[in-house]
Amino acid sequence: MIILKRDANDDFFQQTDRLYLLYIVFLFVFKRNTHDAIRFSRYTVYCILFKGILVMPGHKVVLKYQDGKILKGWLNNFSPNREVFFVNPLKEYSDKIKLEVNLHNLKAIFFVKDFIGDKEYQKVRNFDNYTATTPSERRIIVYFKDGETLYGTSYSYNSTKAGFFVYPVDSMDNNMRIFAIISAIEKVEFPDPSP
Repeated sequence: MIILKRDANDDFFQQTDRLYLLYIVFLFVFKRNTHDAIRFSRYTVYCILFKGILVMPGHKVVLKYQDGKILKGWLNNFSPNREVFFVNPLKEYSDKIKLEVNLHNLKAIFFVKDFIGDKEYQKVRNFDNYTATTPSERRIIVYFKDGETLYGTSYSYNSTKAGFFVYPVDSMDNNMRIFAIISAIEKVEFPDPSP
């Protein structure tokens, strides 16, 4: 499904782009003129590919850089195997529609439930009351170079790759999963599960 806005506060559609989209719908639905609808839909494809006007819904992410910078936005088609990817940032972080991000500059990519979160919430920092709610049972503690610690599970840890996914043990955490970058990590521990 194609959405018209990145978020409720963002009005990055230009008037001409809206008119073209409405005209395509008008031609196809009311006039049954598929030839003209296809011709004008080429303009829509141009918008999607080159101007970034129409975007596919993606994941809410918070990007934390190794230098401490933070960027919030929408991420589509993330692949850990690509060094560069694109993010549609929230308006308060950038006026650009798409930003190019280099994976090696990041500390981690946090796939979040919402952008606000709860700063007062105290995250679980142990495995004492952990119940199997994550995709993997391999427990992991990730110590970042900046002092942050993640408690979670991971099935994709490999120190020779760019990074790996961690699923928080705390079901109330705002993070659904985190892609941790190897170059930003000080050490990793694999605690034994309690009998």
